[in-house]
Amino acid sequence: MPAVEIIAEPPDPKDPLRPVDWRWERARWLREARLPARAPRDDIFTRVTLAYQLAAAQADTAVLREDLALRYPGLFEAFKLYQRPDQETRWAVEGYLLGRATPEEISDYTGLEPEAVSWYEKCFFNVVPRLKHETYVVTVAMGREVHHGLMERDVALLWKMVGYAMGHVVLREWVRPMRCQYVRSSDQVAGAEGAAYVDKLRRKSLVAAQTVPVYGNQAAIFEAWARVCEAQRLGGEGGTETVLLINIQASLRALPFVVGRQGPVDLPRLAYYDEQGVELRAQEQMEVAFGRESEAHREALTWKYPEAPAADGPAAAPAPDGDQG
Repeated sequence: MPAVEIIAEPPDPKDPLRPVDWRWERARWLREARLPARAPRDDIFTRVTLAYQLAAAQADTAVLREDLALRYPGLFEAFKLYQRPDQETRWAVEGYLLGRATPEEISDYTGLEPEAVSWYEKCFFNVVPRLKHETYVVTVAMGREVHHGLMERDVALLWKMVGYAMGHVVLREWVRPMRCQYVRSSDQVAGAEGAAYVDKLRRKSLVAAQTVPVYGNQAAIFEAWARVCEAQRLGGEGGTETVLLINIQASLRALPFVVGRQGPVDLPRLAYYDEQGVELRAQEQMEVAFGRESEAHREALTWKYPEAPAADGPAAAPAPDGDQG
């Protein structure tokens, strides 16, 4: 029997940063290497997954696939969910798992069997044992895109963020296109529409705070920050910070200069202009903060003013008088 060339290393069950689908990939590696799964290194779930993959590789008829579904109902449905071309349900399940929902609760939300949800978590999104490790969730379960170029259409990542940050109850409202509020009389129509309008704006505001890039939008961020601070001041110091305020604060902390802090400017480059009494515009402040010199100020330093006329020079000609003639 010729040796099987294994290109990739198998996922290590003991690796603290193992991928979320490590069981499925380890079973695949063992199958391709024609090696058995051995306890205690390979747990019962890995061993069952390997047995399923071996049986699925031989199920080349409808009858055999039907038998496979009867023998491994939960894993069979979990693999179907993983392979579906329309992935919205899969994204929702992953967000609910990060939101600490039980398989029974996810079953109520999605219609999937609890056993299928459990197997999906074991084989394709194994995050439940590591939910307390925030860095693992952010860097492995969510991925680096959470820090680089997040966009409004990244629904899968946004659902994961909402689920992990606020729980599966909030995510359930996000997955719904509108809040369920059945209207039973005509006098409830305006209230229902108004509530739906506020919910939609609140959701879009949170999405905007997470996705708006800082570069090119400084003025809008500053204005939003000022308005939130003003609303908080009018509402009293005891008011609760909104999610929008928290995200705007995080965005401002990412900027390379001080915003909204009392006291002298803490960047020497900006202090240089402050000492000369130069009032920089918003764009010039950004340029200086990023290490560039203000073009307007540099040009002003090269200006040459005309000399004043001598005291005994010719007198200025009188202005024409329209009444004379």
